[in-house]
Amino acid sequence: MRRLRARVMAAAAVLGLVSTVGGALVARTAGLYGLHGSASKGGNFVTRMTARAKDTGQIRMVADQRLQPTFTYDLARALVDAVQRDASGLVHLTAPDACSWFEFTLAFLEAQGIEAEVEPGETVLQPGQPDRPLNGVLARPRADALGLPALRPWREQLADYLDRAGVAA
Repeated sequence: MRRLRARVMAAAAVLGLVSTVGGALVARTAGLYGLHGSASKGGNFVTRMTARAKDTGQIRMVADQRLQPTFTYDLARALVDAVQRDASGLVHLTAPDACSWFEFTLAFLEAQGIEAEVEPGETVLQPGQPDRPLNGVLARPRADALGLPALRPWREQLADYLDRAGVAA
C-alpha cells in the first residue's frame, strides 16, 4: 500500500506542476516489457520467466493479479501520438484487455513452444516486497476523451514482441 500511495503522491505532484507550468503529459502504463529489458533485473518479465522455464521446467505464477501487459513498442507509438495531438495531463496507456500474470506466462511460453509446468498461485505478501494490487487494470476514460487510439490487444502485442525478438515458435 505504501508503494501505491507513493505513486499517487508523485503523480499528484507532477500534475500540480502541470497546472502551473502547463502542457506536460503524464502517462501511466502497466505490465511493461520490451526488446531491451531492465539490465538490473536481468531482462524483462518474459525473458526472465522464459529462462526459468527452460532451466527448471516449472514456474509458480500468481493467478489472482490482473494487469494489461504492454509492449514498449506500442507504448512508444501511443506516446508519440499523444504528443502530436498536444495531449496533456494524466492518461493511462495500456493494452485494452487484461489477463493474470499466470495467463500471460502461459501465453508467451506456448507461443515459443516451451513446455513447462506452470502452477497457478495466490499473492502472498512477503516482508520487504512491494504491495501489488490484485487488480492493476487501468481504465482509460481520459485517453478516450482526448481521442487517443487504443493500443493493440495484449495477445497481438505479445506476438509482435516475440516475432521482433526472434523467439516465436
